[in-house]
This record gives sequence, C-alpha cells and structure tokens, in this order.
Amino acid sequence: MKRTRRVDMSEAPADDRFRVTQSYPAGIGQLWAVLGTRDYVEHKYRALGSRALRILRFDADETRIEVELERSAPVAAEGLPRWAGVVAGRWQTMRHRSRWQRVDVARVDAWLDIRMAALPVFATGVGRLVERSPASSRLTLEFQAGCGLPVVGREVARLFAGQVQRGLAEDFAFTVDHLEASRGRSQGQGDQANPMPR
Repeated sequence: MKRTRRVDMSEAPADDRFRVTQSYPAGIGQLWAVLGTRDYVEHKYRALGSRALRILRFDADETRIEVELERSAPVAAEGLPRWAGVVAGRWQTMRHRSRWQRVDVARVDAWLDIRMAALPVFATGVGRLVERSPASSRLTLEFQAGCGLPVVGREVARLFAGQVQRGLAEDFAFTVDHLEASRGRSQGQGDQANPMPR
C-alpha cells in the first residue's frame, strides 16, 4: 500500500509548525463521495474567491483521491506587516497537491502540500481522517511551513502558516455547508419519492 510521504526536512531552512483539527458532521463514506468529485473542487475554490483555477490532475476511486491544482488567491492583508504585503502583493499564485488514501472503512491517511509559485514558501501536512460514528469524522493534520528566503525566511514561514490556517478554516466551512446542502437535497428527493400518507 502506498504510504503517506514524509515531509523533507531539508526543504525547511526556516520553518513553523502547526496542527489543524476539523470535525465533520458526516461519516467517511459521505465525505468520500464529496471529496472525490471534480465539481466539488471547482465550486469550492471559486466560491472562496480564487481565479485562474487550473486542475492539473484529478484521480479518484474507492480507495484513493489525488488532486493537483494551481489557483490565484487573494492575499488576506489583515495582520501582515507592510514589508510582507509588498512581497506578497494583492494576489498569490498557489499550487496545491493532496492525496487521500483509504486505509479501511474508518480511516483515511491524508497528505497536503501548498506552495507559492513565485517564492520558495510552502506548508506540508500529514495526518488522518478518522470516522468516530456514522455521522461524525475528525481530520487531524500536522503541518510544517517553511521558507528558503535568507534573513526573513522564518518570519515569512510564520506568516504563510497563518495564511494557510485561515484558508483551511474557510475550506472547512465551505465543505460543512456543502455536506448539509447535499443532505437537504437528498432528503427532499426522498420526500418526493415517498410522500407522506394522507
């Protein structure tokens, strides 16, 4: 079985580490049905303000989901020092790669890599998605952010880590809304197919 790749420490002359934990109101089966659709990926990033979205790779089956994409994302300027705003600009071209490997019915190994196209800045996370009940799953990812720029590298890595955390929070909120909307549509179709007796 293909194992989740480890973070290459040699890429991180300056780094910052953080953990992301997200609890979803759905079991792994329902999450898999959502994550494994190209439409979900396109809709999500466009809804979150991305432009020039290019899906370079999308492979999904019953045990594996792999996605590689490039997108232009608006920079969240709040909290950034002036010099960082000048370096980052108003828009950043980001490259994402992710892999979800289903280990068994209740566990998925996850790997996510996010990089800036114009600068040697990255954040790589490894972890797992665990089903806690048929209606609940928890995702935990351990991230390392790094930057190869001299002098300011550690500070840039720390700032990028904050940007990634905010982006993942928005991603999570969108996915939860999407799950609830999908559930509502399914229930509505079920009600139409099986109307209440009069």
